[in-house]
Amino acid sequence: MKKNWIYLIFMLIFGLSIQSCHKKNVSGDTLTDEEIGMIVKSDVLSDDMMVELTGIVDHLNYVYRSNGENQTSNNFAHPHLPSCATISHFHLSDTLFIDITFASSGCEMPSGRKYAGTVHLKKYINRSEGGFFISGNFENFYIDEIKIEGYFTRTRKWSNDNGHPEATHEFDLTLVWPDGETTKTEGTRTIEWVEGYNTLAQRDDDVFLITGNWHVIRRDGNEYRINIITPLRREVSCEWIVSGTMEIIYNGENYKLDFGDGTCDNEAVLTQPDGSTRTVELR
Repeated sequence: MKKNWIYLIFMLIFGLSIQSCHKKNVSGDTLTDEEIGMIVKSDVLSDDMMVELTGIVDHLNYVYRSNGENQTSNNFAHPHLPSCATISHFHLSDTLFIDITFASSGCEMPSGRKYAGTVHLKKYINRSEGGFFISGNFENFYIDEIKIEGYFTRTRKWSNDNGHPEATHEFDLTLVWPDGETTKTEGTRTIEWVEGYNTLAQRDDDVFLITGNWHVIRRDGNEYRINIITPLRREVSCEWIVSGTMEIIYNGENYKLDFGDGTCDNEAVLTQPDGSTRTVELR
């Protein structure tokens, strides 16, 4: 009788463990459209933010050096900075320190997104290498109700081998979405400014090519590693990535996401590990 009870208990535990393993393997073993949308939106949001903020710093640095150090927050202006944002700054040797505080109700940027909270920025001129270094971190900062935490750095060359401005971003950012979901994204992206760099007062003609690799971790522990296969083309006049391909490694399997032929749309084609494809609608 005792042996029967032991046998039954053993079988029950064994059965539950098998069921648990089965659920773990089946649940979340395929990359979903929702996950792809989260990855792409996080990338676009963070890239646009870093480009927009560092562009403001570049302009303010130019104004500062052109007009001397007696600038005030009122005349230390930028054509792309809304009037509801305030600036404080000071200069020390080759380093400019800038704090930009956006109204808590949100300030609409040229990208159409609303910024709220404070960004602490620092720009260092590296004269020997013909470029500069910018770092940024955040204090109670939001983009369209998405809280941004962490930091980024941007190292820029005035001109790369193609004669274009180029910047390398290193970042460790956490995005807290309105529903409480968190997305941590960490890695390196290089952004080549291929069009529009001669018309600084105009943003809608700007075009960038993005390369690099990074990884994304969600609150549930799911991790996604991203490598750019062919450069992603980002046109400021379009909300979406218009071309290029990225590899997404998830659960030890490789997926390829193709953003198309240059058309501005919210669709991409996903090639799955078994070679099959499906169209993904990005949100």
